[in-house]
Amino acid sequence: MAKDKPKVGRPTVMTDEVLDKLRQAFLFGATKEEACAFADIGYRTLYDYIDRNPEFSQEIEKWQQSPILKAKKTVMNSLDDPKVSQWYLERRAKEFKPKQDLTTNDKDLPTPILNGIEGINVSTNDSSTQTTGPEKEN
Repeated sequence: MAKDKPKVGRPTVMTDEVLDKLRQAFLFGATKEEACAFADIGYRTLYDYIDRNPEFSQEIEKWQQSPILKAKKTVMNSLDDPKVSQWYLERRAKEFKPKQDLTTNDKDLPTPILNGIEGINVSTNDSSTQTTGPEKEN
């Protein structure tokens, strides 16, 4: 009967417990950095493990998609609510996107911003007009 060879080297950090913590983190939308912090491992440890187990990278991608798919399902199941339907259409259907008003009235801008722009007339509360910038002679 042959004896098993003793394992040589440092014990692995990637225990079943660590792998489960990584899975949990990815399932609630964590980035790789966040998942490593949650599992209390170094970033390099994760990448070394992925290098030795390339299929694990595909698992991570699948887990990271889980919160997105859950959110999409929730939105789709809530489309009977008119507010949710409107929100969805504004983001997904070009003809429902709100028009953006790119014009601005000077009175809509805070005075300190206008005071820094040369040649802008700013009305004050006492109905006088203040001109910013260098004085022009007429």
